[in-house]
Amino acid sequence: MLVVLLPLAGLSVLIAFLAFGFEFRRAFLHAAIACGLLVVAFAEGLSVFSAINQLTFACAWAGVAVAALTLAWRRRKTLIPLLRARSHPGWPCVAVVLAALPILAGIVLSAVYAPPNTIDVLVYHMPRVVFWSQAGDLGFFPTKLYQQLSMPPFHEYVMLHVYILTGSDHFVQLVSLAAFVGCILGVSIIARSFGCGVRGQVAAAVFCLTLPNAILQGSSAKNDMTLAFWLVVAVCFASWRWDDFTREQTYGVSAALALAFLTKGTAYLYGPALLGGIFLAQDPIARRSLLRRLPAMIALVLLLNGGYYLRNISDSGRPLGPPSAAARGFFTFANDRFGVETTGSNVLRNATLQLVARPAWSEFAYQRVLAIHDFLGWDPNNPATTWIATEYTASEPGNHEATAANPYHVLLFVLCIGWLTALRRWGRAGWYVLGLVVAALLFCSYLRWQPWHARLHLPLFIATAPVAGLAIEHLRSTVLALAILGGLVWTARIPLLDNELRSLRGPKSVFQLDRALQYSPHEPNYRQPLERLATVLSQSDCRSIGIDVNRDSRGYHLMAGLLGEDPAFRFQHLGVENLTVRYRPNQPVPCAAVCLNCDRSRPSSSTYLPDSAPVEPATFGPHLLYLNEGPN
Repeated sequence: MLVVLLPLAGLSVLIAFLAFGFEFRRAFLHAAIACGLLVVAFAEGLSVFSAINQLTFACAWAGVAVAALTLAWRRRKTLIPLLRARSHPGWPCVAVVLAALPILAGIVLSAVYAPPNTIDVLVYHMPRVVFWSQAGDLGFFPTKLYQQLSMPPFHEYVMLHVYILTGSDHFVQLVSLAAFVGCILGVSIIARSFGCGVRGQVAAAVFCLTLPNAILQGSSAKNDMTLAFWLVVAVCFASWRWDDFTREQTYGVSAALALAFLTKGTAYLYGPALLGGIFLAQDPIARRSLLRRLPAMIALVLLLNGGYYLRNISDSGRPLGPPSAAARGFFTFANDRFGVETTGSNVLRNATLQLVARPAWSEFAYQRVLAIHDFLGWDPNNPATTWIATEYTASEPGNHEATAANPYHVLLFVLCIGWLTALRRWGRAGWYVLGLVVAALLFCSYLRWQPWHARLHLPLFIATAPVAGLAIEHLRSTVLALAILGGLVWTARIPLLDNELRSLRGPKSVFQLDRALQYSPHEPNYRQPLERLATVLSQSDCRSIGIDVNRDSRGYHLMAGLLGEDPAFRFQHLGVENLTVRYRPNQPVPCAAVCLNCDRSRPSSSTYLPDSAPVEPATFGPHLLYLNEGPN
């Protein structure tokens, strides 16, 4: 399978950096950034020529592997002693590897056996990958869903490479797993920068490894884990040296921050705050050096994000796209007003999303937050600071990646803060914690509260791991340290085995259900009619399909089912009346139109197929099919 070219190229780049004398974890950081930059370069560069396809991607990554291995071979005198070295990593490192293997193996099974099936993935993450792959470029296209155009695209760039090289979505969720592994290594590097020995570095890695939300998102096609990884890499390079800020750090921090910005919008809230904490922790000489290099860093960030910014500016006049998830300002991301009340209310409400170990805990926290709001005269459901059509209620325990909390890690982190304060052993990590606090406050002050914000907290939780490692480093009792880490590993079994979307046990596990059934595992009344509709289309001669997602935006379920039958299917959005209709004006008129959840409105066929004779729609549950050709 051509998809093996991606890990092969990544491994080759890592070997090349090792051949240049870099220590393993340092080489890993450089290799990750190099591969990230190549992903952007290949996607953006080939898009200019409408040449995004399997052949060009395969040749590009094969060329990377050959070039990297050639460099490594020329410096084999440096590499051979590393390969012959037989230093024992020590029992703490062996223990963390033994703990990580079953967790990572379970995530691999969830990612491979289950298809991408999170709501946001079905709405815009995977559809944009399909539209890019069938067009051969990254250009905008007519759509009712602005998220398919304007959202930061790096994570989807990587999935695009995987999708095209495999010809399916079977391995796209491994992108998040790769980022998860990178986060585990990265937090151990940050812990070392804060003065941790082996125990503290291992503790930081285990803290990250066992985060429930991280385990759940490690097998997802969403982009929060990828964002967390690039933020960790940026902090790794920024904290590499405290007495100077070198060219290597300049390149590493700016490239990682640029890739974070290209991955998810919350990077603009988290990244500067975390790096600001590191900046304050540095020696004065390093700060001055960083400020001298700041223009070059900004230039690199703008260069890497240039294509994305320019496409958005040409569409909406904003480099980051429209301020809302839909037309006419609906589903606005930012608060309508800012200030102490907005920030305080959102801090309290976001905090309760993480205190959901037991229903009693959740209810207690919810009642206390309501009491505080009542005392201060605040509205806990203020429409200016609350996501449209949602209400603040007590959160329920669960293992859904959008809402899963990290309550035991919250408790441990609070205890670690207290322990380090009591010992007065903060050192440079104190400034980093200040950066974490500022990042959380920026998040709460800017973004409307949502019941699903727990998933957006993930990068911050991963960023706290080095602090936990530093506190455990200073524990006097080795037995206590082992008990804490063992307890964290034990709690990891629940999110690993009982993922609500990709379970590893029970009658609805990924091994029991057919892959096609797992796109909507909890909605058989929605899924079954769509599967019958896909069967009719696959048996027809029609391969150009138009989809109206006005009433149901989860069009990818149908697209994936049809492409699984025949890769020749091509798709376009129908019923588009916004400004995106100007893109790709020469699209062919489809021979079939699907209107999702349109059974009550029943639009006429002329709405979708204006040049054909009137067609009476076929009804498949709530969905309508207008087919211009009969079955074979």
